[in-house]
Amino acid sequence: DARLDAAECSKLAQVAHDGLARAARPAHSMFDGDTIFALATGGCELAAPAGADLTNERRMRAAAVDVLLTAAADIFALAVTRAVVLASGGGPIPAYSELAPSALRVRTEPPPGAARPRPAAPPPPPPPARRRVIGPRSQLRRRRRRHRACHRARHPGQDRSGP
Repeated sequence: DARLDAAECSKLAQVAHDGLARAARPAHSMFDGDTIFALATGGCELAAPAGADLTNERRMRAAAVDVLLTAAADIFALAVTRAVVLASGGGPIPAYSELAPSALRVRTEPPPGAARPRPAAPPPPPPPARRRVIGPRSQLRRRRRRHRACHRARHPGQDRSGP
């Protein structure tokens, strides 16, 4: 129902073809004959996506078209999947629903496009523990002390005096 020009309609059809590739494999072969058309009625103007801080009108339009293209690929993939699952068999070739009856189970989630409740946000991570910054001289002193203590433990009779 959006107001799109010819180039945007062409791009919409191309991106919807990507949705077909998500749902059916192999896709884009030379022998499958798949063709997707996109039509725009021009009933409403595209709105900028929520949270977009765009000042340029062309950028706002491009962002709105991009949201539409993303939705087109997702919806087309869903439509192909639903068509395969809900199709009935004919003749000797069984339908998918006959081969996998569990595919027809009742959905417990809302249909696509319906408002879904947002999951609760995870609690924020605890703040990192504060560490005291140790300079290279302090590190060297600690290393020497550890070495001396280890040496004394191994060689109790050879105690060296000094710092």
